[in-house]
Amino acid sequence: MLLTWMLAVSMANALTAPVGWTATGPDRAVMMPSDPGRGEVRELRVTGGIDPQALISALAQAGEVATMTSQEADGTVGLKLGAGRVARARVHTDGGQATWFLVVASERSADALDADALLTAMIPRPLPTHLQGSVEVLPAGRDGSLWDPVAADPAQPAAATDLWGAPVASEPSAWGKAPSLVGVWGGSSGGPWGGGQEVVFTFDATGRLRIEERSSDGSTVTEGTWASKDGQLRLSSYTAEPLELPYQLESKVLSLTWNGQPLTLFPRR
Repeated sequence: MLLTWMLAVSMANALTAPVGWTATGPDRAVMMPSDPGRGEVRELRVTGGIDPQALISALAQAGEVATMTSQEADGTVGLKLGAGRVARARVHTDGGQATWFLVVASERSADALDADALLTAMIPRPLPTHLQGSVEVLPAGRDGSLWDPVAADPAQPAAATDLWGAPVASEPSAWGKAPSLVGVWGGSSGGPWGGGQEVVFTFDATGRLRIEERSSDGSTVTEGTWASKDGQLRLSSYTAEPLELPYQLESKVLSLTWNGQPLTLFPRR
């Protein structure tokens, strides 16, 4: 990401705020004083070194409850704070002194901030080799995302997260054909003791469906297609709208509701 940063040089032990931000103390600054949730940067000297738990303890001593949500290979830590806020933090050591730099924002404003670029700009570096106000290329994540945590083991993909490292719900499963359902299932609407209508379902591995309903008045056959996902069956006949209904399969016993009646089915072959 190509950014232009103009940070004033300061030799004092105080946070150097990004240009346009307002210092609210020697160790913090905000983007908008009227709405601190839009973005806040902090500098925190921690006794205990680079261990993120030392940072969490130091925040607790300052009255800030924090929970770690991610830790990346470069040491960047994701935190969840109180009052609907999140943070990104990175440590800098100099002569045995550990200093943590944090970018804090409300969850609604987090995605609008380039937190990793802010952290890179705040952490002290050797004397600059470029002129003040010049264009500098700041590093991004390995996957092109500035916020998603990188898996500790490259062979294991990271869990799905939002831009601040918080887990997000996975995408809904696609309709498929559960192998455990393929075959012929039969049962009676009268339960295991009989006395009701006999129903036989044939779930073909290709997705073809055949339903035969037998009673004292004769039998009817319905044909169509079937699919399943997440405990749901979708049954589509060639003459009616698709029907979705829940099912449960345990110990080769298939349970579902058919025509308003509970139905227990067993393998036929």
